[in-house]
Amino acid sequence: MNKDEKRRLKKLGKQVVAERSRELQERLHEANPAPIGSDEWAKNYREGTDSDTRQRVDDVATFKALPKTAGNAEHQAARVRMSTREGLRPDTKAPSRAPFSGTAPR
Repeated sequence: MNKDEKRRLKKLGKQVVAERSRELQERLHEANPAPIGSDEWAKNYREGTDSDTRQRVDDVATFKALPKTAGNAEHQAARVRMSTREGLRPDTKAPSRAPFSGTAPR
């Protein structure tokens, strides 16, 4: 890789970071338009997290109340809603971790 290629890639990386930062700031402002650090921002944040918690509790209650048959579309929809909210794909489990053995792998 020559110097010109390094410069081009560095400039491209900075553009990508700036774009992602701008998008994140826009989404944060949409979620809570109050100035960050203000009492109003903190109040809005608490209300939002309380609302999310209530929704998760409602989803879990709905999930547990539905019959656990594989063909039940409502049951499957509740599983998808619950798993995607937490950033997981439906019907997948996190990989298990091997216990620490105290030695480094060779």
